[in-house]
Amino acid sequence: MTVFLAALALRPDPVARAFTPAARAILAQPDRVTIYALEPDPSVKKPALGFRDALAARRLNRAEGKTAVDALFATVRDVKDGLTMSCFEPHHGLKVERGRRWVKVWICFTCRQTEIEESGGRPITVGSGRAGQATLDRLIPKPPGRRSAPKPAP
Repeated sequence: MTVFLAALALRPDPVARAFTPAARAILAQPDRVTIYALEPDPSVKKPALGFRDALAARRLNRAEGKTAVDALFATVRDVKDGLTMSCFEPHHGLKVERGRRWVKVWICFTCRQTEIEESGGRPITVGSGRAGQATLDRLIPKPPGRRSAPKPAP
């Protein structure tokens, strides 16, 4: 029993594995947090990593920004071991900025993958869960002409 508990204590935090120390510093004290409603084109194998084609965007106030970052961390920590689907059709996007540095995040709750890009770095993909989905759904803007934000397939 002691060996098992020690092994759990040594298991690295998924947030520490997913985000560099510089990215965690940006996420801890952002100047700006913007959330995006995305609807990827299923005919495109891998969507372009940008928010130009976002259906809607909303700059969050400081409290909402902290809530969004906390939901992001909960989502990354909720990673489940095992196989994931590979659709990667993100419906949620975040851009967190501090000064001239930024962290961009695309979340696909369907296949449980999150893509992270830090200013000056290359994008990485990490497994994630659904722990923060309800919170991000509440914050995400409603695209024009729709009654609700886009939802991934169940």
